[in-house]
Amino acid sequence: MHERSRLSDNGMIALICCVNNQKLEQTRIISRGFTDFTASENLKKNIIRIAEEQYSQHGQNRGIFIQSTIKKLKRYFLKELYKMPIIDIEVINYSGKE
Repeated sequence: MHERSRLSDNGMIALICCVNNQKLEQTRIISRGFTDFTASENLKKNIIRIAEEQYSQHGQNRGIFIQSTIKKLKRYFLKELYKMPIIDIEVINYSGKE
């Protein structure tokens, strides 16, 4: 079962990276040329796995953790998702509860 997420006009996909059941950062991935995006459970699991791996290596240093996670996510999207053209990944501080 897929959860469908419509992109806004500027082509943003909003993803939340969860590490140790805490929402640390809300990550926006900006993509060109897509009208919609299907986020499968497998995709979500892989994104979370990437964030968890980086957190286990760099969790004590927030700056390095964010930069390395962004780098790995860009590589993952380019390699795994049909060479999806990533323009930028912007990390926004996530505070508060839903």
